[in-house]
Amino acid sequence: MIFLNVKNMVLNLLALSKIIVVERKLMNCWHCNTELIWGGDHDISEEDGYSYEGIVTNLSCPNPNCNSHVDVYLPIERTNDEPD
Repeated sequence: MIFLNVKNMVLNLLALSKIIVVERKLMNCWHCNTELIWGGDHDISEEDGYSYEGIVTNLSCPNPNCNSHVDVYLPIERTNDEPD
């Protein structure tokens, strides 16, 4: 019985991972249309000099003739019940 539960959990995780991969959105370079490479996400806050809290994602273009860099900012609004 335990084996079947573990097997079902593994199958569910595999199915979920396929859904996540399918729903991943790609971003192409505005200059050369090459798929950008994700470099990382970083928290930003008012302490860092921003006027809001949020996340910045950095992306780079792997095309050696382009080498563009893109920062995507996502502001996060806190609700009253969330701790600072």
